[in-house]
Formats: sequence, C-alpha cells, structure tokens
Amino acid sequence: MILRTFLLLAFLASGVSLLAQEAFRDPKTKKVGIRQGAQILVEPKYDDMLTFPELGASAQLDGRWGFMKYDGKEIIPLQYDKLEMMSGALVKVTKAGKLGFFNSDGGALLPVEFDDVTIQMLDGATFPSHFYVKRDGLFGYYTIDGKALVPPQFNDVRLMSNRTFQAKIGGKPAYFTFEGKQLVPPIYDKVTFLSNKTIEVQTGGKRGLLTAEGKEILAPIYDSYDFLTNGRLQATREGKVSLLDASGKPIIRTVEESSSFYVMLGSNLKFGYIDGNGIPAVVPNFSKAKEFTNGLAAVEQNGKWGYIDPNGEFVIPCQFDDALPFNSDVAPVEQDEKWGVIDKKGVFIVKPQFVKASIFSEGLGAVQTKDLRWGYIDARGKTVIKPQFDEAEVFHEGLAAVRAKGKYGYIDLKGRFAIAPQFGWTLMFSEELAEVRVGGKSGYIDKTGKQLIPCTYENAREFSNGLAGVQTDTKQWNYINSTGDVVIKGQFDWVRSFREGFAPVRIGEKWGYINKTGVVVIQPQFDDALEFSGALAQVKLDGRTLYVNKAGKLVGN
Repeated sequence: MILRTFLLLAFLASGVSLLAQEAFRDPKTKKVGIRQGAQILVEPKYDDMLTFPELGASAQLDGRWGFMKYDGKEIIPLQYDKLEMMSGALVKVTKAGKLGFFNSDGGALLPVEFDDVTIQMLDGATFPSHFYVKRDGLFGYYTIDGKALVPPQFNDVRLMSNRTFQAKIGGKPAYFTFEGKQLVPPIYDKVTFLSNKTIEVQTGGKRGLLTAEGKEILAPIYDSYDFLTNGRLQATREGKVSLLDASGKPIIRTVEESSSFYVMLGSNLKFGYIDGNGIPAVVPNFSKAKEFTNGLAAVEQNGKWGYIDPNGEFVIPCQFDDALPFNSDVAPVEQDEKWGVIDKKGVFIVKPQFVKASIFSEGLGAVQTKDLRWGYIDARGKTVIKPQFDEAEVFHEGLAAVRAKGKYGYIDLKGRFAIAPQFGWTLMFSEELAEVRVGGKSGYIDKTGKQLIPCTYENAREFSNGLAGVQTDTKQWNYINSTGDVVIKGQFDWVRSFREGFAPVRIGEKWGYINKTGVVVIQPQFDDALEFSGALAQVKLDGRTLYVNKAGKLVGN
C-alpha cells in the first residue's frame, strides 16, 4: 500500500493528470465544452461534442460538425453534415451526401467526393489497410494514406485474398498489384491464381499461363497443360503434345541426347521418353515406342508405325505395320506383310519383299526370303550373303550365329563359316567369347570354336563387364571370369548380365542389383529387373514399369 501511494504521488508530481477529458454542458447557456476535472479546456460554445481519449473531440455548431484537439484548436473545420470516428483513428465526414476521410490530426486522406467508402483490412492484419470507394457508380481502391491505387473507374473491383485487386473492365477481369500496377490486363475470360505462384488465363475455352508478375509463359491457345519436374511444362493443342521449358519455349533435344532416352509409360497410358535424370524428354503420345538409335525412334499411333526425332516431331509419318530401330542409317519396316528397308527420309532402299528382317549391325541386316531361308543384305540393299540358313542372328564382333541343318555355327561378314555348325544353342559373341550348348549343357567358346570354358553349366549368360552368370546343377547362379574362375559365389535364384558395373539378381521372389564384388547395392524389392543401360535400368514394381538409377532411386510414374 505504501508503494502504491508513493507511485501515485510521483505520477501526480510529474504533471500528468489521471483525470479524463469530458464534454460538459453549461447549465445557463446550454452550450457544450470540454473539461478535465475542475479545469476547463474548451469553453462551452458548441451545440454538441464527443470526446475520444488521446485524440480529441468532435464538435457541432449550427448543425455543422468538425474536429478539434483538447486545446480548442479546430483541425477539421466545422463544415460537415456528419462526422464519425472510425477504427484506426480515421475520421469519416459527410457533406451533401458525399463522403471523405481525415486522420485524427486533421490530415486529409480522401476528398469529400465519394458516394460510399468502406474501410478494409487484410487477412490477419490489425489495422485498416485500404479504402474501397464508389463514385458515380464506379469503384476503386485507395491506400489508407489516401493514395489512389485503382481509381474509381470500374463497374466492379475487389480486394483478393492473394493481395491483388480484381476489377471488371468490359466484362473481363483485370488484376492490379498493391502498388496500383496492372498485373493482368482485361483480355481474358477467366483468371485463376495457382498455388505454384503462376496465373492461369482462359480465352475461348483455351488455356494459358502467366508468371506471378504477369509475364506470359503460355499464350491461351492450349487445350490443357501439366506441370512437370524442373519447372517444365507439357501442353496439348489440337491433339499435339509439346514439351516446354519454364518460360514456355519448346525444349530442343539433340541427336546426342536421344541416345540416353528411355521409353516410359505416362499417366495417360501413352508412351513417351525420359532422360537419364527421369525428366520427361518426349511427351507420352504414342501407343507403342522403341528405343532411339541414329537419332530416331520408331513409335506407333493408330495402329501404324513411323519415326520421331528427339523432340517428338515426326520425321517419317506413321504408315508401316511394324518398324525396327535404325542402324547404319537404315531401318527394316513391314508393309502389307512384307519387309523392306528405308533410309532416314522414309524412302525405300529395298522395296518390301522379305518375310522377316532384323536390325542392321556391322553394316549387314539379316532377311528371310519367301522360301524361308535367311541371308544378309547391306545398307544399299545388295545381297552380300545369299539366303541359305534356317536361322540367322545379327553380327557382333565380326561374327553372326546361324543355324544350318539343325545345328548352330558362326559365319564371318563374307558368309564363310568361321565355326562350323555343331551346337544345340548359341549366343552372340561378347568380349571374344560366346555361350554355346552341347549335350544340354552350357559353356563358352572363343572365335576359333575352342571350348575355353567347358559345357558343364545348366544355363549361362553372355560375358559383359568381364563376368558372366552361370547356373550350376544346384540351380544356384554364380559369376565367372573369362578363364572360368568363380568370382562371385552367390545364392542367387536367377541372374542377368552385368552392365555399367551392376547386375540384376533374383533372391527368392524379388530382384535387386549387385556390384562386381557381389555386394548387394540395391536391395531386392522388384518383381522384375533388367540390365542398366546408361544411367537407368528398367524395373517392374506392383504392376508398374519404372526405372531405377544407380543410387537405387526410382524415377518415372
């Protein structure tokens, strides 16, 4: 109690009164003034007064209102029909039906010329931020300091939750920033602010995009669009799908880049291509698709095959019943149940005449004639090795496996037998060795036909990265080197070949990947898994075809 009394005395000694200012009416004159305790601050000469703590008082005389400080100084002249103190210490005045605003120090904020004024506050704000004004039937916005942001010239204007102003001009929406700068011109039928800070615009049912600053990304000419990774866009116009960068420009891919593209099934159940980072390279627009070679890829639309470039543009229109990849700048195609060979312009080098054909390799392509014999032609269509074989595989490392009289052997590029037919099964040569089967067992021969690794295995894979998978009589798989030594002794239920230093292996029912020391680097988790090709390997998981990178991360849909 002593402390409270001391503090009160100290406060009074400082000259500050604890008594509030109040209006009072002189009983004789009936006029109103302001006093503070026994001290008269404003002589009673007004018809009415209202006090506002710390701000001042409104006063009326002869039907006119104004505003004054407690020292009696009129800071808003007594000339208004009505005066109201609003939130934020704003003073609204009315004269001849028009509205204006002052601050509590008498500073003019809005001229007295508006038919209606609403004070607005931003979401989450404590103090008013804007005036919403109406004049002569048109609407606009001013800052709380009285700066015209959107002059009253619109039939409709409103403050949006994203802190922009929307106005209607000629029936079309326009948007302005808080600084009054036009953000979206009134040329679109519909404007939508998206969560990724872009703006969708629509005209005539077509869609486009603007940046958050109002710069055009996509003209409103597209039927639909999707946002992809790395800011890229996929836009559809009249059935044609385009891949665009973040600025809306078409992404131009090179022939060199296309060598590392991967076929990918899109969410629309169409096939397209991704690059080694899993980024879309060619939008999914095809019912079937094959790998890129020589800068072109065979794709199918509406039951016919053609070829596209790395940007998804058709170089050779869809017109074939089937099409194989290009190699040596030529590709076998099927038309009316016969196979021929075309160049990269789609012109037939060899008219359709063969029953079957294979891709070209090392300058030659295997073809089957109507008598069901296989031979080889060159890229000009000239017969180099006459049709004489029951089966013929592609050339690799200078030799091709062929079957004659029920046995497999190998021929050279001139058609001469380098290794006479003697095997029940063969694979192509890889790293100077080829898997062959003798007596139902697999082993490996060199290019002279000599068995360097005896045929003692149940199954075998081709050599790659210096190793080959072999299955023992226990049904388990190991990996051996080119001398037949077991390098990786594993309990694998099935394996595929090494590529890029990794090999797919099945342990139990799931597939994973090991490195060349036999260490599992990607845990078994897939329903199926293929070899790596470049940066990615194709896998299947829960019915979906995906890709996995060397870090074990899945990419694709």
